Amino acid sequence: MLGWNSAWEDFALPLGLLDHRYDVNLARYVYSHPQARRMLRNWAEAADTFAELLRRATLRRPGDAVLRDTVTMMRRNPDFAARWRPQGAGLPVSKVLRFDHPELGDVDIPVEMLDSDAEQSLVIWLADRSAVAGPGLRLVPPQAAGE
Repeated sequence: MLGWNSAWEDFALPLGLLDHRYDVNLARYVYSHPQARRMLRNWAEAADTFAELLRRATLRRPGDAVLRDTVTMMRRNPDFAARWRPQGAGLPVSKVLRFDHPELGDVDIPVEMLDSDAEQSLVIWLADRSAVAGPGLRLVPPQAAGE
């Protein structure tokens, strides 16, 4: 992960997503962070999704040594290894991460992923407008949301 805004940081810190601030990797978080199974209510679905996303990335960028090293390291994790399919038909990916947030309770975040031919993808976490209007989750300040 290359960057994020302060609202995402406020949301991510209690989950442990930024424990390794200089090497934030959502796939590694899902498979190796000690809190991930507790924080992600749909952990198995998220684990399937991140394995599939890494599979797709290796097909798009077969010469990427950093990606290859990441997958090699991840395959040492038995949960990842069981899900890893380097070839074959792609699997559908989950579009929602369901968190049991330590401060906000149950929070479901729809996710959109935009892939490119370049070495990066854009992952956008979308907050439901009805959820952000409530007191539990406010990722966008009212003035920025046009309220």
